[in-house]
Amino acid sequence: MKLLAALRDADLDRLMGMLGPVWAYNDPKQLFTRLRPFFDHAPADAVNLQTPDAEFMDWVQRRAQEGRHGGTVKANTVRARISALHRLYDHLIEEGLLQTNPLRGVERPPEERKDSPPPAQGDIARLLIHARDDRELHAALQLIYHHAMQVDELLRLTWDTLDPGTGELLRKHTLTRLDDDALHALELWRATQGGNLAAGHRRIFSYGDVFKLRTKIFQLSRRANVPMMPPSELRRASLRDFPHTARSAGFADGGDGFQAAVRLAQGVAGTLDSKD
Repeated sequence: MKLLAALRDADLDRLMGMLGPVWAYNDPKQLFTRLRPFFDHAPADAVNLQTPDAEFMDWVQRRAQEGRHGGTVKANTVRARISALHRLYDHLIEEGLLQTNPLRGVERPPEERKDSPPPAQGDIARLLIHARDDRELHAALQLIYHHAMQVDELLRLTWDTLDPGTGELLRKHTLTRLDDDALHALELWRATQGGNLAAGHRRIFSYGDVFKLRTKIFQLSRRANVPMMPPSELRRASLRDFPHTARSAGFADGGDGFQAAVRLAQGVAGTLDSKD
């Protein structure tokens, strides 16, 4: 396959061209930048990105830390680079081109602490009230806020990943039982799409990329007279405001990554509250 050949040859330009916009939900230039350290160094380091050896994770972590002009990059940049490569392998598995993800279980550095808290609960409530006239957007926001859903998995959802009877939704890493608010919003949107007759293979949401979703949220924020709330900030607010389990928040397990994310979201708010 041409995709695998581009991966094996570490030809990032050719690979990105063949993957196209369906995979690049985020800014393609940003994804290219995040993947570049691995593809630039793989040939000289004799690393086969298609069939890496047992030392691959160590190599990925080392290359992810290196700046282009020497030194090391910030922890969040390391996380973003590793996540981009991990996501690439996940996509190739979904396309039936690979069987396993060689980065499964890879360790990432702790996320850097943000000084600003997630959006205020009152502002989020106001945003959701104003979103009710747009059932698609309302359902998307409910999933992000109530279940910490990432945009890339949100945009990949199809109707056959939802079991209306049990309220369970198949996500990238787990099966989540939706809470009543999220399920109700999704059911209202499903009713406009044919209800039980909605084609299972159709994507639940029509937003082609993250920018279109952000634009919708931006316009809604203006109508609701609240600050702009990027999806990533709504996810942080979700981890702050709901008593999540790993499954309800879409994490593969309840290990260090999940616990650290919850502590970060709740810890910032707690620190700022203590200063008042």
